[in-house]
Amino acid sequence: MLYYFIFFSLFLLGYLDILRIESSFRKFIFWIFILFFIVMGGIRWETGTDWYAYLNFFERNDSWKEFKESDFEIGFSFINYIIKFLFNSYTALLIPFSFFTISLKANIIVQKDYFKYGIVSLLIYYSYYLGDMFFVRQSLSLSITFFSISYIISRDLKRFILCIVVASLIHVSALLFIFAYPISKINITTGFAVVILITSAIIGYFLSSSNAIMWINNIPFLGSIDQISDKVDVYTDLASSDIDVVGSNIDPRMTVITGAIRKVIVFAPLFFFRKRLEQYVPKFNMYLSLLVFGAVFYFIFGSIIPVFKRAAAFYDCFEILIIPFFLTIFRSAWKRNLTYIVIGAYAFSKFYLVINAYWEVFVPYYSIFSENIIRHLK
Repeated sequence: MLYYFIFFSLFLLGYLDILRIESSFRKFIFWIFILFFIVMGGIRWETGTDWYAYLNFFERNDSWKEFKESDFEIGFSFINYIIKFLFNSYTALLIPFSFFTISLKANIIVQKDYFKYGIVSLLIYYSYYLGDMFFVRQSLSLSITFFSISYIISRDLKRFILCIVVASLIHVSALLFIFAYPISKINITTGFAVVILITSAIIGYFLSSSNAIMWINNIPFLGSIDQISDKVDVYTDLASSDIDVVGSNIDPRMTVITGAIRKVIVFAPLFFFRKRLEQYVPKFNMYLSLLVFGAVFYFIFGSIIPVFKRAAAFYDCFEILIIPFFLTIFRSAWKRNLTYIVIGAYAFSKFYLVINAYWEVFVPYYSIFSENIIRHLK
């Protein structure tokens, strides 16, 4: 099966990083997969989440007035309008979206500071996001903020803010990444990080057990932002009627618990091996602070408004760069190999959850060249 073949191919090729094969060869392999992801994302048809929501938006609107008056962000609407005006082809929209969504992340991963384990990072990237082959508009927005990390490191505030503005015009939740700039300067201690993570998880659990979402609409600031307020209204209605929220009808308290378990799997080794990781990971403390803030945001705000849970992804994505560096902790070959097997097992668990959550929209993969497409997404 295609998706499993890709995963295990990347896992085996990850040994090229461990064996320290020539960097130029590993970059060749890396870019071959990136090109593959871009092509697959650009030529897909009736494959991926929210397919018809985006397709109908593109096909049913013609004038700029129609696109502008939609519920989508102005930047996303404008791109759709331009492509519709110039090419009148949905595939012509998917190709540049696929290119920028995937290449922006790739250009960070391939940088010298991170490419020591570049193929392993690619494995994590694929496990978390299926290589963005099935991107939605937040995927592009997230790629822009992911790319902006270079401006955080260089302390180029103007370019960082420009990235945030552009990303928010694609998906408004990107505005919440603005906090990354000041947070990146905080050197958070392990003890304090553990305390605020546990505290936020407890707060999130109790908030998810209450009617907190109902009083969010009464906050004046949120009420002044029409787009966010509308989404809060929608989720309030959904919560009241016990309908699926963001693809799941799981008890919010269980979501907090399972989220906490996933965070423990990542943070426990980060804290335990922190001293060693600080020696090998460029700007490790900066990334740790971002990951901790993202987790706190996930627990507290995600438990109140599920749509805010997506905003935590703007911080969580840096696990792509951090997790592979666990391979630097041990010098002996067998310990390094064992570490990689553990990383592979964790990556597979993420991949398995992603692919099975929306199996019916991913399998089989259809492209514009496919015949007899029998899946009709609703």
